[in-house]
Amino acid sequence: MSEECADELPLFREQRDPSRRLQQFVWGLAVLILGAAVLLEPVSFATGVWLATGLALMALWFRLSRLTTEVRKDGLQVRLSPFKPRLYPRAELQDWHVHMAYPWGRTGWGLRRAPGVTVWQGGEGPGLTVNLYDGETVWIGTDRPIELEDALRAMRKPPRRGARRRRRSA
Repeated sequence: MSEECADELPLFREQRDPSRRLQQFVWGLAVLILGAAVLLEPVSFATGVWLATGLALMALWFRLSRLTTEVRKDGLQVRLSPFKPRLYPRAELQDWHVHMAYPWGRTGWGLRRAPGVTVWQGGEGPGLTVNLYDGETVWIGTDRPIELEDALRAMRKPPRRGARRRRRSA
């Protein structure tokens, strides 16, 4: 990404966090499993501790992660924190359209890849499908799909040239 684009304000920016209910559910499940391992011992104590630790780490992952989508003059940038952002340059974007629901079935949280499709899923709900010139498709979950579409359209407009022409003096 160029320095001049990094300093400019994005045309669109959205940050999505995982659902608080999902985080509370995972923490509650971790406590329940650990409590069952200590008090009831339906499974070995070590197994219960490992399960509870795994769920606690999953809850911590949900606490740290967030999906950030930005439309800048140089392209579309998507980031699932704490990982590095992915920039889809302006020249790679062929077309896009709004989907009011995830078109490939399974929903959730995270980055998924399938042949020809990259999914930046930030929970349930609407999103935008972006087709790239190389034949790949990118799905981006967003709470504001129409605004994202408008920002992409504004990014693609060529800069106005000759808006103010000076008159030649005779």
